[in-house]
Parts: sequence; structure tokens; C-alpha cells
Amino acid sequence: MISKLRLLLVLMVVSSSSVYGATGNTTIAKNTASATTSVTSSDSLKVGQVKTIATAATLASELKVFLVSKDAKGVETLLPTESAPPGAVLEYQATYKNLTKNSVTELQFDLPIPNGTQFQKEGLYPQKAKASSMVAGTVFADMPLTKVVKDAQNKDKVVLVPLAEYKILRWSQAELAAGKSITVRARVTVINNK
Repeated sequence: MISKLRLLLVLMVVSSSSVYGATGNTTIAKNTASATTSVTSSDSLKVGQVKTIATAATLASELKVFLVSKDAKGVETLLPTESAPPGAVLEYQATYKNLTKNSVTELQFDLPIPNGTQFQKEGLYPQKAKASSMVAGTVFADMPLTKVVKDAQNKDKVVLVPLAEYKILRWSQAELAAGKSITVRARVTVINNK
């Protein structure tokens, strides 16, 4: 077993701020992955494409992005596509595989919420993810997130953080056995950038 190996893996898919076409579709533009070993890759990733990134000698990661479509009966299908119009739902699936012959322990997987999208609670897997409303992701808490604001009488009041303010999701995994994989999933809604 690789004891106390702590890897912080980040998969970031950033939607382009540019909007094109008469329908106002947003193009999913960048993918960046990094680990504590400072391995970084930056390439174009379109919705529905698969990107495999070697994040460290210990783990490999693969990110998939899909447009979620529902038929008249409400049956969902994940579809590859080049763009996503405002209101569309995207599903991000990140799979991490242990490439070693030993167990890896104390893993954390971060998935930033792309710019131009809003996190959806539905479709989150595993459900035990934590979230941060800070872009730097320095403080994570169980969901739903809360914050303290001043009320009309200037008194502190605890309120729920709107889903639009969620910036990063984090999953923790105590152990990942040799040769095994874990997949985390999250859904977002493309918001109107106009």
C-alpha cells in the first residue's frame, strides 16, 4: 500500500466566454489537469469528447463531457455535441485509475464548476461531495453551503449559498485499490452569457 500518499487532482473545464451563432450557444473550450506533481496539460475539449490525461505516475484520469437530452417519456440520453445553448444541461464524468500495483490512500478529486454554468444538485455522484464557493477552493464544506450575511437590522443571518455561487466540488476517497478506478459525476446548466 502506498501509505499517506496525498494527491490533489484537479480537472477544470472552462467554458469559453465567447458566444457564437444566432442561438447563443456556448462552446466548451479548455481542459486543464494538474496534480501535486505539477503535471499539467492544456488542450481544447469539446462537449462529448474524451480527454485522457496522465496526472501522475500513480493515477490516470479521463474526462468526458456530455449534453443531457430527455425524450418525450423523460428518458435521459448523454449526447456528444460541439456546443451547448443556454439552459442546456451538461454532465461531466471524471474517471481516475490507479496505475500502480498497490493501494493509494487519502485521495481528493476536485472538479471546478465551469464559467458560464451553474451547478445542479441532481446528478451528483458520489453524493458525498463537498463544495466551495471560493474560486481558489481553499475552504470546502458539506452541501448545502451556507454563509453569513447582514439582515435589515444589521444582524448576522445564516443563509444558503445559491447554487450559482458554487465554484468547485471535491470528493474524498480513503483508498483506491491497485488497478481499480473511480468515476465522479456532476451536472451543470449552461447559463445565458448575454
